[in-house]
Amino acid sequence: MNRKSTILLILFSLLTLSYCYSKDEIEIFQFQLELTKKYGSKINIYKFLKLDTLESDDSNFDFNKLTRKQIVKQIRKLSTKYHPDKNKKYQKLYERINIAKEILLNSESKKTYDYYLKSTRGFPKYNYKKGGFYHSLEGKTQLNGVLLIVFICLVIFPILHFIYLKSDVMGRKMKLSQFVESILEQHDDTNGLGVKNLKFDTSKEQDGSQVDELRIKFGQVYSVETSGKEILMNPDDLIEEVNWKQVFPMNLIFKNKESSNKKLQ
Repeated sequence: MNRKSTILLILFSLLTLSYCYSKDEIEIFQFQLELTKKYGSKINIYKFLKLDTLESDDSNFDFNKLTRKQIVKQIRKLSTKYHPDKNKKYQKLYERINIAKEILLNSESKKTYDYYLKSTRGFPKYNYKKGGFYHSLEGKTQLNGVLLIVFICLVIFPILHFIYLKSDVMGRKMKLSQFVESILEQHDDTNGLGVKNLKFDTSKEQDGSQVDELRIKFGQVYSVETSGKEILMNPDDLIEEVNWKQVFPMNLIFKNKESSNKKLQ
């Protein structure tokens, strides 16, 4: 996999991750979807359990002020009234009351439900063609989602890209060091006190069409070019360290600048 493919794969994974929902969230979404299909788009758990009728002025009723005792008392009242033993047609309604109870009496589930209920984004929509639940941008600014993507692209992704580049450099340096050590171990019979020339047939067909020359010189390994120039095989000299200009998205900016400068020249 080349570098561009790796970058696109990581970016896609991060964006996918940012829109993933937990199992508990999905269960809450499914229940809310079931309620809206049955009772209309303005329904919520509190209205379903008639908790908004506990005060005379229900138009300004604040669900945050509900106590656990009030919720339990109302659920017991409804469970008694709509128990399937009294009438089998209440079976589905009774099941919904129990699901609502599990959500509201679990502090984490209630916190999650209240978050989406109050959020300007609301509860996500459902479309199996889009992979299930999703938040639509239609008619909503959804600044939080935009900021999240910007944060991922300008902070999280550059950090991950830097780590990837750094690990790639470290890996190449390690391989070169191991190669040099193996050359010295296998071919340096001078104990680091002399000079020895080595030639290796590196052609694919092993027909001598490509021969690389190395030179062991006083315990160090050199690559010898056709001109006779010696290049010390030192990983720190041959393999460039990661530069901040190579990190996304700076690499795209500087690449475009270099291309523009070349055109001007």
